Amino acid sequence: YALIAAGNDGLKIHDLTDAWNPVFIGHYSSGSTFQRITATGDVAWIAVPGGNTYGIDYSTPSAPAEVGTVALEQSYSSVVSVVANGGSLYFLPYWWPYRNLPARVFDVRDPANPVETGSFPTAIDALHISVMGNLAFFAPASPGLTWRDDLDAVEILDVSNPARPVDIGRLARTDNEEFRMAIDGETAVLVHQSSFEVFDISNPATPALLGSFEIPESQIAIALTGDVLYVGYSHSPIGGYVGGLRVLD
Repeated sequence: YALIAAGNDGLKIHDLTDAWNPVFIGHYSSGSTFQRITATGDVAWIAVPGGNTYGIDYSTPSAPAEVGTVALEQSYSSVVSVVANGGSLYFLPYWWPYRNLPARVFDVRDPANPVETGSFPTAIDALHISVMGNLAFFAPASPGLTWRDDLDAVEILDVSNPARPVDIGRLARTDNEEFRMAIDGETAVLVHQSSFEVFDISNPATPALLGSFEIPESQIAIALTGDVLYVGYSHSPIGGYVGGLRVLD
């Protein structure tokens, strides 16, 4: 399935059995603006403004239902990134102008009763997080959004013990702009606007660039599953706004 956090339109679920012909099969809305999304098992976790993240059971895609909530302190105006790894959720809270807030980790194996299991700072002003196994990858903000100068690389941490993360490497960028990333297995994809870079992270201490490519539109979200990259995109041609989903091999 493709799970889409569609802003004021809530959660949209599409069947991707035929990737060329996605089929809309389900929808959930709570009246909030759905901004960030991740999933573990049959539960999608969706962050909304104000610091709350809702767990939505989509085991029956035609009738998704809310099953839990992770509530961060209201001093956080938003969650800029949330990612699931096994039974854990990793959060990056946002509070202007103090972007470099500690990452938060919650055990959500029982969605109705989330339990915080760790909290740790990052060395950079991070705006995006990806987690694979015991490794967490933190992508920095763009220079225009922070006063810090350590923005030239993705920070890689060993979070096997969330309370005591270990810095093990950096993934260098080719520009100094904000970007998003997606990770699966030994591959990482970094994207800024319409430009993509693919890295081998089999040795996280020394990631290696494998290649790069571009698409015509600017991305707004990406996800990687095996060799398939899902790209939510938008662009503004003459006469209106167009958005959609690209599926890339």
